[in-house]
Amino acid sequence: MRVYTPLGKKQHGTFALDLASKVLPFCAEYFNIKYPIAIPDFAFGYGQLRSLLIDPKSSSLTVRQRNAMTISHELAHQWFGNLVTMDWWTDLWLNEGFARWIQYLAVDRFYPERDVFSQFLVLDALKSSHPIEVPIGHPAEIDGIFDTISYAKGSSVIRITGKSGDQAIIDEAKNRFHQYMNGNLIDPNIRPAVYVVVSPYGDENSALSRIGRDISGLCNFVDEKITSEIQSFFDSANTSTVTLTEVLRFYKTTKGSKLRIMRQIHKNFNIVCLFDAYINFEENIDIQQIFKELDQCEQYIQSISSSNQLIFIVSNNFGQELIPRIHQLSQVYSIYIYCHHEQEFNQHWTEQYNKVKGIYYEIDQLIASIKSNEVGIRAITAVDEPLSMSICNVSNDYEQTTSDLDGRFVHSQLLIDCLLRMEPLSTDKNEFISFCLNEYHDNEDMLKIIKEFEDDYSTDRVIWWYTRETFIYRLLNKSLRIQNIDLLFTLRFLIRDIEQQLQQHQCSSPITVYRGQLISIEELELLKQSKGKLISMNSFLSTSLNRNTALVYLNTNMNDNTRLQRILFEIDADPCRNDIKPFANISSFSYFPTEDEILMMLGSVFRVNNLYLDEDQIWIMNITLCSDNDHDLKLIVDCMKNQYGSEQTRLLLFGHVLVDMAYFDDAEKYYHRLLKDLSSDDKDICNCYHALGKVTCEKGNYDASLIWLYKSLEIMKQKLKKNHSQIGFIYTSIGEVYQKQGNIKQALDSYEKALNIWMKTYNNDKHEYVAWCFNNIANIYVMEKKYSEALEYHKKALEIKEKLLPSSHPCLGNTYLNIGNVYYHIGQYDTALKNYELSKKTYEISLTPQHPSIASVLKNIGIIYEVKCDFSEAMKCYKQAYSIRQTCFSLSHPDITDIIHDIERISNK
Repeated sequence: MRVYTPLGKKQHGTFALDLASKVLPFCAEYFNIKYPIAIPDFAFGYGQLRSLLIDPKSSSLTVRQRNAMTISHELAHQWFGNLVTMDWWTDLWLNEGFARWIQYLAVDRFYPERDVFSQFLVLDALKSSHPIEVPIGHPAEIDGIFDTISYAKGSSVIRITGKSGDQAIIDEAKNRFHQYMNGNLIDPNIRPAVYVVVSPYGDENSALSRIGRDISGLCNFVDEKITSEIQSFFDSANTSTVTLTEVLRFYKTTKGSKLRIMRQIHKNFNIVCLFDAYINFEENIDIQQIFKELDQCEQYIQSISSSNQLIFIVSNNFGQELIPRIHQLSQVYSIYIYCHHEQEFNQHWTEQYNKVKGIYYEIDQLIASIKSNEVGIRAITAVDEPLSMSICNVSNDYEQTTSDLDGRFVHSQLLIDCLLRMEPLSTDKNEFISFCLNEYHDNEDMLKIIKEFEDDYSTDRVIWWYTRETFIYRLLNKSLRIQNIDLLFTLRFLIRDIEQQLQQHQCSSPITVYRGQLISIEELELLKQSKGKLISMNSFLSTSLNRNTALVYLNTNMNDNTRLQRILFEIDADPCRNDIKPFANISSFSYFPTEDEILMMLGSVFRVNNLYLDEDQIWIMNITLCSDNDHDLKLIVDCMKNQYGSEQTRLLLFGHVLVDMAYFDDAEKYYHRLLKDLSSDDKDICNCYHALGKVTCEKGNYDASLIWLYKSLEIMKQKLKKNHSQIGFIYTSIGEVYQKQGNIKQALDSYEKALNIWMKTYNNDKHEYVAWCFNNIANIYVMEKKYSEALEYHKKALEIKEKLLPSSHPCLGNTYLNIGNVYYHIGQYDTALKNYELSKKTYEISLTPQHPSIASVLKNIGIIYEVKCDFSEAMKCYKQAYSIRQTCFSLSHPDITDIIHDIERISNK
């Protein structure tokens, strides 16, 4: 056995050689087949993997793990892929699924400290884009199925069967290897042997060929109790079907092979554990994370948003070190300490930490205490819920504003507008009821209320149901606060109905209302900086006409929590102002008719007039309800709204909004949902193909992107005139994919086709789309090192955009970024940095803080600092870029790999 390396790099191949010498015998043992062919030296071609070289001194653990995964995966293909292979591309998932499964088994065997199966869970939860088994009728369709579904979902199916305790299933699969050795796996029975779901469509194999199917036939691979959990988990408009990939959302308990279904829990409080030894939780308690390493646990807790507060269970050995460091965090609601032996623990040090609720020596007592306290937690009124708001900067002083909140402001307005304009469907209510039945399947009291809602609900009773503070109140406010896209989509009809009822009962004269609120210290600091600015409330705002009523809520809900500050909002609202969000006195149709309650529409915008601390140590904030026309970001909001159109929103436009928010997985899911519902001759099908092409490009799957885009182009050429503007969009998208692949000739050809179409369509060179083409063509010139031509085209594009677009439009940010790139390449680093900073400020105003465009400009700023040998600032930028990209992309995305290389490179300087 040997490994080839470049001259002078022999030591860099040692890692691969050592691992291969372990993995080959492991695979021979697992498949019970010793590989029968000794492969001689061969000519290099497609198969060499240059990136698998490991520098023993400098290569990080991340690189070592990634390389170990790749080596194990490719060696596994010597069995399933070479020795036995699929009969046709339809069954690609078998080849890639088995290879991926083996790579995790092998790395877990030889590097157990990496705990790779905890990372496998992320792949288990991938969202669906196509069935595992996809019919392939033309060679051009093959590249499109080399994706995470074939790799990760295929391996998830195999993992589920292999970890379920039914070893006979895996043994049967191994037997087929012997039967079909040196040939194609043509017996379809291998598939139900691995995937034990019986389809309702008559053919048991068709379960792999459909995205939806009945789950009542689950058999063999889980016990009766867990099967019941699975059947009660899924939600769909049609309760007899679920998406194929949903059944793969599993996780393994810390010890043993028992599988449980991971339900979607929509609570404010998560449970996180840190133990130095294995603890067996027999009780049914929802634990989101169990850690064994203190540093990993602390990093996770630090990353949690304050809107997702947690209950922390920690063993005594870790608690004394970690609690002082995390106690002040607003996301930590309460702490429970578990001690193995009473005599080992000194309790006195915990007395200074009021979040520590107790020390427990029996796990059953600890769980009982949490359950008891949880009742109190749920009784806390909305006054204690985290404040959901966005801040709009209305000054020109960028140094004094938290400008990333402007992006949140813009996109919260766009998302709300899109949800309110969603086309109402007759199935909306039933879809929501189906979800609730699954969510509360084990709560008899709640199920009775859901049944009552099903029988009783009507549009004119929506506020009665909302104020009843049952599942509707909790789900709606939580989904709005954390922007849970799936839940918001399910609840869209309620949001629309509430707006209509508020409009019908709109107050007729000016009023002053009050809202008592407990807020975190961090939120208070933001509000202190917001005087003269605008804030948008991203949930429905319940207020009172009676000031004393609001103060009573504050005084009775303080608990013993010093991290929360009391604030009283004094709100002036005038219904005579144009374009304000509706507000109404809901006392006559509320569930609590005796309360003098004014309900204000979500997305209401307020101007902050004053904030001060009164003699009772309560912060008083005076705000005024504003018109939607009052804020400086109205131009950018309206401009982006116009991109989506003014008609009722369909799923296609909903997906476009999600793309602009960098919710690429969610957008792709809704595009596929739409595609499933469209007939082959629907006018939107080519637009849906185009949208799928763009979002798969954003996710780094360029081959699949081109397949979708060319499908769209083919239909458009058949239905539209040769130079129709829409065809120009397709050519532009195709060019962007080719550019990212490094195919300069094809990219430039596509851009020039788009430019010719738009020049003829709009009969001038001053149109926004023409400027877009100028930018793209200029980027190609940069790749060809034609920097003067590139700069000329970028400046022409900038001139057009500055005349047509608001100053904070993200397209201007793109142009500043591109101009900066040109100056970087010609060595004018200060000018490049100036343009990058302009781009960053523009993006922060118009994009969400986690948008990949912000990551791109941060990376480029980091490069400038690195060139200037300011490695500290460079590393800061690279890490910020990585933080954003890991929220948007999978670990295999090229942009993730790219930024990791940047961080590793500068770590050695």
